[in-house]
Amino acid sequence: MQSVETREARYTSEDEVDLLEFCHLIRDSKWLVIVITTVFAVGSGLYALCLPDTYGTEVLLAPANYENGGGALGRQLGQFGGLTSLSGINLDTAGEN
Repeated sequence: MQSVETREARYTSEDEVDLLEFCHLIRDSKWLVIVITTVFAVGSGLYALCLPDTYGTEVLLAPANYENGGGALGRQLGQFGGLTSLSGINLDTAGEN
């Protein structure tokens, strides 16, 4: 078993990180941090503006099945037939247009 003095002798003040000293270092070099941050922010903004606009979409369409009265959706929408006819929308689920 090592004695307490031997373990403490291995750790010198050079191995320690002084948080206060680190904060002073950041504070003293704040202009460097501001300049680097600004350069990268402006650079990334210019890069984003130079890219071409790209838009995309995908659609999957399924044919309507009128043999069974429009399926479950047709049965659910059938209850709104009178209401939609007032607005001029035709929800005819039997396939008659």
